[in-house]
Amino acid sequence: FCKCLFGDGMRCLWCPPVECFSFGVSAGRVARNVKKKRGLMLSTGLVASLSQLPQPLLTLYLNMNPSEQTNRGPNPGYLTWLKAEARSVAHDVPVIEQELFQEQLNRVEYFLRGQALGHKGFVIFAGSSTWQQLPLQVGVVNELSWGRPQLSQLLGLIDEHKPCCVVVVDRAGARFFRFEFGEMTELKETKFQ
Repeated sequence: FCKCLFGDGMRCLWCPPVECFSFGVSAGRVARNVKKKRGLMLSTGLVASLSQLPQPLLTLYLNMNPSEQTNRGPNPGYLTWLKAEARSVAHDVPVIEQELFQEQLNRVEYFLRGQALGHKGFVIFAGSSTWQQLPLQVGVVNELSWGRPQLSQLLGLIDEHKPCCVVVVDRAGARFFRFEFGEMTELKETKFQ
């Protein structure tokens, strides 16, 4: 079984470890971390709609990878980074927008304190009438900005993580999955007659 799909530590023998998609796995076996329903999937259309969000806007990219020791515990490293970076960014925020910036920053920090680790990356767009969050199973570089939505990392992720299809077939049927951005979503199951 393939470690990247099933998390059971065994790799298939046919594929290189980076793009390991097991063959011969029973279609009845349920892969861990497979989403049955599609949520908000990152796409060029979504990024285009984010570029139209009302400004000024707080854009936050956070590396929340739970495998990093600094991100565990009561004071995760990403919150420490956020506070330090916010002080730096606040110097560049126009005086007339300082209160709104602080309001959005407090809103984001309050939200993040209630989040359980489980995503490698997290993107938030927060404004006076805007809240958009994108949990990601791929890493991002920590970034905080104020003003226009910063979309370059999202565009880079779309370019880097092209979707692929995984088909698992056995005597009983076939299951179709979409693998994209470190997440696998079950698309369809077909039973043979």
